[in-house]
Amino acid sequence: RKQSRKQPSGQEIRKMQKKHDGLEQAKQYALRSLTCYSQTENQIKRKLQAKAFDNEIIAETLEFLKAYHYIDDERFVEEYVATHCGRMNRKQILERLHGKGIYNASIEEYLQDADYDEEQLLQNEIAKYRRSKTVANPAQIDKMKVYFMKKGYSMSLVRACINEIE
Repeated sequence: RKQSRKQPSGQEIRKMQKKHDGLEQAKQYALRSLTCYSQTENQIKRKLQAKAFDNEIIAETLEFLKAYHYIDDERFVEEYVATHCGRMNRKQILERLHGKGIYNASIEEYLQDADYDEEQLLQNEIAKYRRSKTVANPAQIDKMKVYFMKKGYSMSLVRACINEIE
C-alpha cells in the first residue's frame, strides 16, 4: 500500500520560496560586503540585522560563510595583529578588535607571536610628539606622560622611555 504524501499548499510553497529568496539575498549581500575587505562574523551579523533579515536566515548565512571560509575570526585576528602591530599599541589593538566583536584569548597569543615591540613603538611616538611640541619644563613632560598613558601605554613603560630620552 502506498503512503500518500501531503502536497504543500500554495501558501506553504510561497512561504518556502520567500525564505529561499531571503536566504539568497542575505548570502549575496554578505558576499558583496566581503569583497571590499575582511570582516568578522559579528560585523556581518550586524550588517544583516540592519537590513532586517530574519534571525534564522542570518544564522544560515553565517554558517554558509564559515563553511566556505569567507569569514574566519581566528584568521582575521592573525591578519589584523600582523598588519597593525607596528602602528598601534596593545590596548588600541584590543579595543579595535573588541569593537569588531572579537573577545577571544587568542588575540594575546597573536600579539606575542607577532614581531611586536611596544617599547620601540612608544619611542617612535614620543619622538614624533616632540617634533611637533616643545617639551622643556617638568609640567610639559608630565603632560606628555599623561598623553601616552591615555593612549594605552603603561606608566612604567612611559616613564622608562621618557627617562631614556632625557
